[in-house]
Amino acid sequence: MADEIRASGEKTEMAEEATLEISFEESILEDQAFSDRLNKAVESNESLDVAGFILNELINEALSEEVVENLTTKVQLKNPRWIAPSQAEYENIVSSLTKRGFKQRVNHPFFGKNFLISLWLERLSTTDFWICVALCGGKMKTNASKYIDFLVEGSDSTGKYIQGQTTKSLKAKQLIAEGNKNIQVLSEDQFLTMLGEDVLIELETYKSK
Repeated sequence: MADEIRASGEKTEMAEEATLEISFEESILEDQAFSDRLNKAVESNESLDVAGFILNELINEALSEEVVENLTTKVQLKNPRWIAPSQAEYENIVSSLTKRGFKQRVNHPFFGKNFLISLWLERLSTTDFWICVALCGGKMKTNASKYIDFLVEGSDSTGKYIQGQTTKSLKAKQLIAEGNKNIQVLSEDQFLTMLGEDVLIELETYKSK
């Protein structure tokens, strides 16, 4: 990854050493959704300057919530469908649905269930995925834990990540093996089948308003 990041001036050696330790996890950025977007931005080769800036901020021990908030507006992605809402943004989606008169489907199998998504879907953008979950009364989770009910596994068109082998997927499967039988791992097709075409129609109605 060091070869892909433009570190400037005399900090190049420090930058190369630091990149070995950077995984952009919540412990560093405290925002898993932003972490995912940033990793994908670096992979797209369209935002290497942004990655280098973040790296320099880490070296200078100046990374703050304000810096992260500002950087989220600067990260340019090759595929905007990868962008995922944060926990706060998801709550805003839920609030928006209520204000617009959309009622949660209390009889839907997803109602009240905790969701986690790994990688990206082909048919839905990540934001649309979460809107569908909200329409069904589901809840967002950003990490694999014994409290999730559904992990939806997508794919990665760049080939960097392997379906079923991400940190989230492996952790969820470990939890299942340890006896957490409430956790279900779904493929995109399985998710869409359980979701139902009527929810997808309602999604388009919501987006058109």
